[in-house]
Amino acid sequence: MSDKIAIVTGSSSGIGKSFANYFLINDYVVIGIDRDIPEEKNLLTNESFHYIKFDLTNYSSYNILNEVIIKISQKSITLVNCAGIAFKSPILDSDLSNNINTLFVNAYAPLYLSTQLVKHSDQDCNITIINVSSTVAFSPIPNMAIYGATKAFLHSLTQAMQYETNGTSVRVFELIPGGTKTNFQKNAGVVTKNQKLLSADKVVEKCMRSLNNGKNQLVVGYKNKLLTILIKLVPTKIKMITWNYLLSNSD
Repeated sequence: MSDKIAIVTGSSSGIGKSFANYFLINDYVVIGIDRDIPEEKNLLTNESFHYIKFDLTNYSSYNILNEVIIKISQKSITLVNCAGIAFKSPILDSDLSNNINTLFVNAYAPLYLSTQLVKHSDQDCNITIINVSSTVAFSPIPNMAIYGATKAFLHSLTQAMQYETNGTSVRVFELIPGGTKTNFQKNAGVVTKNQKLLSADKVVEKCMRSLNNGKNQLVVGYKNKLLTILIKLVPTKIKMITWNYLLSNSD
């Protein structure tokens, strides 16, 4: 068995699936956590891929994930907190259960898995945690308020974790992709007209290159890098009006 293991949430599609494939190619044992069966059947037939069917909105059963973590004995563990959900709706008209589910998948799950992994791993174990954030983490986003808020939480959490783990065997990296060629936007009720989005494979490739070069954060794409800089200078009201316009004209 490989001495390297990767745990990937949201591994059945999109960026999560690309992470799973990347690690398999690089001789990792991969534990894929997702409520859906992987889109690529060859993942299921790969002896190094172990699929755990689990719905991260089912927070009362998280002890199952804890049991998985406790059994891991490899000396190099990478956790990719990639699973994410979103929905398009004015906050006052939104369904409470959707709001709660978004909070658990996007915020509580990465917090839980990260802390439990560090808690139950040997002291000499090298741990890498990759949190998949978003460019929306830098601005409130009307009509997708909960999604934006959870990404802001994950961005802030990641920066604090980076500071606290500096000089230890735990490394924390933040991946900040913009729009990516996946089904995420469609599932969230947002249809983008931009046909030049990066593929999930390309996003993962850029992430791992940056990680291996010693960086602790990657904003994917020069336009997104510029956006994250400019958005800090724009008044909040203007941000809200802009997001509202973009979402209103996205489908």
